[in-house]
Amino acid sequence: MAAELIRVDHSPADVLRAIKARAGIWRESEVPSDLAREGLQGIEVRIDGDTFTLHPMPTHRDPPLSEFIVRGRVSADSQGTFVEAQVGVASGGRTAVALLVVFALLSARSNPWIAAGLAIAAVAIEFGRQARTRAVRTNPPALVRYQLALVREAVAQCGEIRVGAG
Repeated sequence: MAAELIRVDHSPADVLRAIKARAGIWRESEVPSDLAREGLQGIEVRIDGDTFTLHPMPTHRDPPLSEFIVRGRVSADSQGTFVEAQVGVASGGRTAVALLVVFALLSARSNPWIAAGLAIAAVAIEFGRQARTRAVRTNPPALVRYQLALVREAVAQCGEIRVGAG
């Protein structure tokens, strides 16, 4: 599974500030040319408490680059501050699955064939989403490697880092 554990000798608040400060320049001018050709416009960072998420800025391709994200958490323990970064796939497909299930349940009495078709479509969408998640975690695409490098670069602004596999 593609994940990283980064340790640094600064407070979690300092690390989150560094990630937020670097996020302002993760725009098109810094995007590697191979990712820019695929439509990547930049990386958007969302910080909520001690967690952060890196989302590729919208692109037009299938599957969309915006589907590949990095989620992280900044914590402290007796050995200092650590950043856990985990790659994944955005959960947008679950809304479609939920809607298909609702429509299948609503149409079950009037037309069981339509209900069965909708249920099969929901299962297929969810299996596809899970397969993409497994593929990204076992063999992260260039975009995910780029996002993890951005996290390391931001945390390094706080000082020397120690990186280990998660």
